[in-house]
Amino acid sequence: MNNLSDQLHLLTNTFIEKDEKYRYLSGTGKSELEARFMTKIGNRRIDLLNLQLEIKAMQRKIEEFNAAINKKEVPSIALINAKVLVEMTEQREAILKQKEQVVAAQDYLKNLVFIADPTELKETYRQLAKKLHPDVVAENTEQLQELWLRVRDAYVAGDIDTLKSIEIVYADVLAHLKPADEQSEEELQKKVDFLKESIRALDEKTLALKNTFPYTIETLLNDNELISAETAKIEAEIEQHDVYLQELIAKFEKMIHDHGGQ
Repeated sequence: MNNLSDQLHLLTNTFIEKDEKYRYLSGTGKSELEARFMTKIGNRRIDLLNLQLEIKAMQRKIEEFNAAINKKEVPSIALINAKVLVEMTEQREAILKQKEQVVAAQDYLKNLVFIADPTELKETYRQLAKKLHPDVVAENTEQLQELWLRVRDAYVAGDIDTLKSIEIVYADVLAHLKPADEQSEEELQKKVDFLKESIRALDEKTLALKNTFPYTIETLLNDNELISAETAKIEAEIEQHDVYLQELIAKFEKMIHDHGGQ
């Protein structure tokens, strides 16, 4: 019995730590990395997208102008501009949404300084999770399930005040939960087996998460030299695109001058 109790205690601690890590990675950690990406690199990529859209729009104007000339018509600049504007509306809106994400990311990073001390937050969460997590608690009443959801949501939101309030308000409830050494051997074995499988599943989920954006560029975001190199690369592309755009604008203006568009 003691051996199973010891196993359960060890597995519980392991599971809670891994579960806490996964929730952090999928919540606050992911949001912070995405925000850093948007502010350090994403904003210049948006500038590049805007230039590419302007180039596409200018190319379409030239196409429409040539089409009118081929039909022996006098090109209507107003109609061409209006038609191309409508064609590009959806893409412009998509870029605008990304621009809004940059602003939101800047605000998010500014507000990070007001988030509770992560050490205190994690420790409080872990202590509550050891008693309330549905995968480790011996009892699983509706009240405890609702309480666990509140703990989980508060942790994801970085709300240390709510976690501490739960500790105080529900102290009596938490104190009377059935400890591992009062469970039967059959109950303990089921918990041990279940936690082993849960830990394996958590490891797989964490690995899969680390292989997705933004964790695939975490090394880049943590290396100022790599960020500078990536930014310089984007800046060079922006410069090239801007030169090409000016050439297209000059070409379109010459076409209007030569063919008398109205």
